[in-house]
Amino acid sequence: MKKNQIAELISCLLIFILGCALMLFPGLGFDDMNYLFFIVMTFYGLLSYALYMVVRRKDDYEYLFIALASVIAASAGVTFQHETPQMVLSLSLIGWISMVAIIKLIKMDYYHDRNNILWFVRTITFVLFLIIGTLTCVNLYYNIEIQSLMLGFFLMVTAILESFDPIVAYLLSKRIRKVKKLEPVMVKENGVKEIKEETIIKIEKEVKKPSKPKSSPAKTKTSTKKAPAKTAKKAPAKKTTTKK
Repeated sequence: MKKNQIAELISCLLIFILGCALMLFPGLGFDDMNYLFFIVMTFYGLLSYALYMVVRRKDDYEYLFIALASVIAASAGVTFQHETPQMVLSLSLIGWISMVAIIKLIKMDYYHDRNNILWFVRTITFVLFLIIGTLTCVNLYYNIEIQSLMLGFFLMVTAILESFDPIVAYLLSKRIRKVKKLEPVMVKENGVKEIKEETIIKIEKEVKKPSKPKSSPAKTKTSTKKAPAKTAKKAPAKKTTTKK
């Protein structure tokens, strides 16, 4: 597994642990959920920036943009803390989900332009991310325990969805390596060509061999008749008369 894939999985694991902590210890001792949301978004932004520094792909600024979106959402939660806490928390999370959704769409288009199968995986995780995010934002208009449970559940699901990308990329690279270890197609083609050449050589040898004389078919009927033998004409015998 590559270094960037390991870093992505570690970050997903840390976000998953944070979500579990929010579900096991609702509120984490905070009276105002907006301060806890500020801490969560700040942690998410720092983790995304660290991933961007580790990955450093060309023309890929996904994690950098997610870090900026997290900082904006965290600052919005603190700036409007004097307003209704539930509304500020819900709107801040909706704004963060909207910004991250746009970033994910850009990354999906990046994969689609390069005919990478990960764009299909990203499409599925993108739809699930929007559904879970919308359900979480709707259920934040309750007390701090419910808010903490919903936010923790959202972080856990987000971590699981984000882990699909490095896992699928690793499995695809492993499969490609296995295919490369097999005999290439050219070897089989050469084998076929060699077989064809051998058969051609055999045919040429058979052609060069002296052919056996074919026995003439037995004569059934004789078409020619024997010419009659010429017999010499005998001269007629002369009669001799004797006078007495």
